[in-house]
Order: sequence, then C-alpha cells, then structure tokens
Amino acid sequence: MRELDAALSTFRPRLVEARIGQPRFVATEDELPAAVFTWWNLLDAVMATADISERYQTGYLREFQVRRMLSLARLPGMRTYCEIGMNGGHSTAAMLEANANLIVHSWDLMKFKYSRPVTDLLTRFGHRVNFHAGDTRRTLTASVFNVTCDLILVDGDHTFEGALRDMRRLKAFATPQSIVVVDDIALPPGQALDQLCRPTNCMRWGFAVAAYNLTSTPISRAI
Repeated sequence: MRELDAALSTFRPRLVEARIGQPRFVATEDELPAAVFTWWNLLDAVMATADISERYQTGYLREFQVRRMLSLARLPGMRTYCEIGMNGGHSTAAMLEANANLIVHSWDLMKFKYSRPVTDLLTRFGHRVNFHAGDTRRTLTASVFNVTCDLILVDGDHTFEGALRDMRRLKAFATPQSIVVVDDIALPPGQALDQLCRPTNCMRWGFAVAAYNLTSTPISRAI
C-alpha cells in the first residue's frame, strides 16, 4: 500500500475530460515528437495498404526540419498553417499535433493511390484540416481562398518554374510576420528561392526558413 500511495502522490494525469471530437490528450513540448511520429507510423501503414507497390516511405520531412517546424507552429499568434504538397500527410499531421488551435490548409494534386485514404484519416481532425485537391494554378487563387497564412510550407512542384510560381502566389496570403519554409533547397526549389531572396544566406542542404517582404522583393530574408 505504501508503494501505491507513493505512486499516486506523484501521479499527474495527462488525459482531460473533453467532449466527443475534442482532444483528450494534448502533447507537451517534450511529448510532441513521440505523438507526431506515432501519427507517421499510422500514415505509413495507410499508404502501404492503399498501394502495395509503394516501396519508399514518401512524404517525410527530415527530423531536424520537422522539429524546427513544430517549434514554429507553437509560436504565439500562429493560427493558420498553409502547405503546398501534402503527399503522405506527414507534415499535415505534425502541424495538427503541434498546436491544438491551428487551422490547416493543404494543397495537393492527390494523384497517388494513397492520397484519398490519407486525407480520409486526417479528416478525423474535423474543421481544423482543409484539403484542396488539384493544381494550385486553379485552387490557390484569391477568388477561391481568402485566408491569411501565418506559417507556410512550400513542398509541392519541384521544378524551378513551379516552385517559383507557388512562392509568388502564396505572397498574396502572407503578412510580414508570416514564416515561410521551403523544402528541398538543394533541388530546383532552392534555385527558385535564390531568385526571390536577395541577398540570400541559404545553405545548400535541406530546407530554408524565410519571410515575405510585402513592399519590395518577394522574399526578404532567410532566417
């Protein structure tokens, strides 16, 4: 009994009473990566079930990058996350877990066999997640989308022209405080960032974090 009493005296419950559909468990900063990576395991399983021919675990952000983005999503004032390039839904799930108040908008061609099963799973987050299927030249315009994006991920079209077009188009939905993450900067998206970012101090690896300058050049700086 003494051991039980001692255990109960130090026990701090992590589940809260909540209405159906609301999260009972909200991860702390220390718990957050484990929660995110559990979602990633589940998404991998959905992808494998939907397309048995898929041999490569796609759709990942590098761990260093996702940890940086988790910290960005938890900054004060973060209300809306916008990403181009959902793929396997890993970045979407990470941002939904990072901040229980964050509203997510995700644009993707939805061309893979696993695209619909992945979105079906993530719609369990309810109104907090919004998927926009199709080419961003049609789906990301002021006439169909009227939201300010506080945190942005550009990880869609990996051609120079496509990435440049997406970065320019997203400027209309940003503020000077919006944070922009560009993935795969060792590939053509990095060249597109260089075109917009003058001067740039982007390293030739991984990803870059930047902000829009709404009065002059499209990208003001790399952070």
